Amino acid sequence: MDCQPSRMNTQELESAFAEFSSASVTIAQQYKSLEQHVIALTGELKRTNNARQKELLEKKRLTHRLASILAALPAGVLVFCDSGKLVNWNQKAEDLLGINLTKKSWHDIASQNLARGVLKTGEVILENDKKVSLSVQALPQNQGRIVLLSDVTESKNLQEGWQHKERLSEIGEMMGKLAHQIRTPLSSAFLYLSRLGKKPDVDKQTKVVERLHQCLTSVQHTLDDMLLYIKGQNPIMEYCDIETLLMSVKNSFEGVSDSKSVTLVCKDHTLNKKVYVNRHALEGALLNLLKNSVEAGASSIKLNVKNSKTETRLTIDDDGSGIEAGRQSEIFNAFYTSRTNGTGLGLAIVRNVMDLHGGTVELDPFFTEGARFLLNLPEYSTQQYLRSENTDARIMV
Repeated sequence: MDCQPSRMNTQELESAFAEFSSASVTIAQQYKSLEQHVIALTGELKRTNNARQKELLEKKRLTHRLASILAALPAGVLVFCDSGKLVNWNQKAEDLLGINLTKKSWHDIASQNLARGVLKTGEVILENDKKVSLSVQALPQNQGRIVLLSDVTESKNLQEGWQHKERLSEIGEMMGKLAHQIRTPLSSAFLYLSRLGKKPDVDKQTKVVERLHQCLTSVQHTLDDMLLYIKGQNPIMEYCDIETLLMSVKNSFEGVSDSKSVTLVCKDHTLNKKVYVNRHALEGALLNLLKNSVEAGASSIKLNVKNSKTETRLTIDDDGSGIEAGRQSEIFNAFYTSRTNGTGLGLAIVRNVMDLHGGTVELDPFFTEGARFLLNLPEYSTQQYLRSENTDARIMV
């Protein structure tokens, strides 16, 4: 009776030990598996860290290389965030602008350094008189803008010097033609002066004085036209709205058509757009065309202004005698005229003014009800770089 419980305890112990041994084996296997997994993860982590370190080192080298390239670029580079704040730049940009760019924004730079003026070819004149070409590129995902400043001062000065020499050569060639233009009215003036001394009759003297005045006026007009034609190559440009321009031209035209029954109708189809022009020169060119219409016998003249994304077009139509097909290719040449009292500089002046604006002027060969002149003024892309919207100062493209 006493031995039975002892035998059962032994069996229970053996069973418990077997279960413990089995559990120990399972735990050992799981531990080994876990250990192998940890080793694998450690190796993978090490490889990842090595790759990461290599990538960071490569990025560091690339950053250093890009910084070296940025510093070595012959152009100024400005990087702006979307709000217009300057976040990066190179030394060349500071050298070109002549200021410390730390904590600057696009509004600061545009208002203080880029507001000097814009050339007719689109380049910007800085406050330090340097001339730069601007190029803007948007960064992906609306991360901002990159502005590239290229110094074109030397090339522009060389170009202007060459144009000046070419102009002097052209002026020298014209001196003979100018002498021929003023010789006839001057000879007539001397003739009338000689008669003035021989004719005591007051009425006859009055007629002689009037004719003398006409001769001298003709000489004055020739010289005025010549001076306007040879005027400098860098006109002062300003913003002018179309409505003001047309009103000024119409008022000036009233003096031209005082003694003639001529109707001038001006229409602005641009919703009073602003154009960047030399207002005085452009008004003079338009008045020259209007005078031509009057002298061609026009009774009705129409001046229309329209615009597109790339240009502003001014069209002058008249119902005058028109221009013969054989003369159309020569009408813009200096001193070419079909009138005995003409200087031949009117249309040459118009072409010169349009050249100064980077635009064109042409006669419409298909218009048969008189004459139609088309004047095209280009849109200056650089203007959009100089605009800012209130205090936001976004870079416009």
